[in-house]
Amino acid sequence: MILSRLSKFFLFLAFLALAGARAADIDPGKAVGSLIAAEKAYAKLAGEKGFREASLSVFADDAVIFTPNAVNGKKFWRETKDDPAITWRPTFASISRSGDLGYTTGPSEFWKSRDAKNPDGFGHFVTIWRKDMKGVWKVALDVGINHPQPQEPETEIRTYLPNSSLVHPQSADADLEKTERNFAESLNDDEGDAIIDHASDDIRVYRRGQLPAVGS
Repeated sequence: MILSRLSKFFLFLAFLALAGARAADIDPGKAVGSLIAAEKAYAKLAGEKGFREASLSVFADDAVIFTPNAVNGKKFWRETKDDPAITWRPTFASISRSGDLGYTTGPSEFWKSRDAKNPDGFGHFVTIWRKDMKGVWKVALDVGINHPQPQEPETEIRTYLPNSSLVHPQSADADLEKTERNFAESLNDDEGDAIIDHASDDIRVYRRGQLPAVGS
């Protein structure tokens, strides 16, 4: 899976949505814990039933993946015969204040054979999740990159909990729209400067062939 310029922009907008989502009466720690559990369950199911069947089980009907162009993920996995051997685990997760949108990321390994002793490739994934009408976490976007083998494995799971302070919905929506517009315009002038200017101190940058960079 390749994180293209289009998908990077899509992710940026999604992360902004996490910051601007409206507050609700939820326990952020419990909510992000359920999100991590959903990602772990997805990975466990892939190990038991295969990546294809696991994806069909957890993808929303309108889930997006890149192959390399954006396609409907559920339709893709329903029609393809491919069933890659992939293992992965979440090492970072965050949710919206409303508790119904979140994302997870972490390392992944690719195997040519399920019986192999060592992985044949390495990468990082990013999954954006949202709850369906029944309150079940479903995958809305699944992307990732391939990169060299990391020197040190990631084992710790870190989380970012949203600010619980109340935000006026109309003001938050207007600020989000303005930020999106300014970012899109600045991307046309200089992509690097645009990302730096709009990045948080703990931004995560994923590029094909390179280990993830954390921090501006």
